[in-house]
Amino acid sequence: MNNGKRKGKDTGKWLIVIIVIMLCAAIGLSIGSSEDSEKNKEYLTEDVKEQTSLELRNKVSKISDTIEISHMKQDDVMTKNYIVRLNHKTDMNFFLKIELDSATDGMAEALNAKVYDRTNDKVIFDDSVKNLDNKVYEELKTANASKKSDTRYEVTLYFKNPVGSQYEKSKLNATLTWYVSEEDAEDLLMPRSGDIKIILYSFIAAIVLIIVLMIFFGKDVTKKIFKDDEPWQLEEPEDKEE
Repeated sequence: MNNGKRKGKDTGKWLIVIIVIMLCAAIGLSIGSSEDSEKNKEYLTEDVKEQTSLELRNKVSKISDTIEISHMKQDDVMTKNYIVRLNHKTDMNFFLKIELDSATDGMAEALNAKVYDRTNDKVIFDDSVKNLDNKVYEELKTANASKKSDTRYEVTLYFKNPVGSQYEKSKLNATLTWYVSEEDAEDLLMPRSGDIKIILYSFIAAIVLIIVLMIFFGKDVTKKIFKDDEPWQLEEPEDKEE
């Protein structure tokens, strides 16, 4: 086998080895990330598992969730759990706002909303939805070594006074919004899970690029690898002349 033929075959082998290694690394990152997520979930209680997870991060300075109420009776209580993560590197003010979107039959006056901060063990709001419309709660979140702040909230909607079946056919929609100021938004960070995804996507993109290069620009290399259907084999060392 001449040097050019050997060089082409070696190049092709190395390209395939690189693709295999990158595929293994990408799969490993994906599996590791999902396993960590499952392990963290195992330690959560049932009510926390059913919580709504929201996150403020780089380029996402505001996030909302809408609560829809209908067919509520006197003793009915609706509870919704949230965990809100703030990815930040500096101290910043963190806001929570409640907005009444719509209500029928005066339900906003009769229905109370209680917002409880489970992380810090304090009640933020507890009043009729009508009185809480456009109310804003502000809290200072201090920077820490982990560069993130997690806060768990429990939102409970209930009738404070007897109403019987008066609002059984009524409906109410309200939106909770967590946000930071435009000025502080510049200091929000990309979460670590986002970093892993970026690395994973970079691996996949690199693999695709290598394959494309082999298809469109490496035809000669491919021919040399598979020329005459020769199987790959280890090169025998040449005998030295004595």
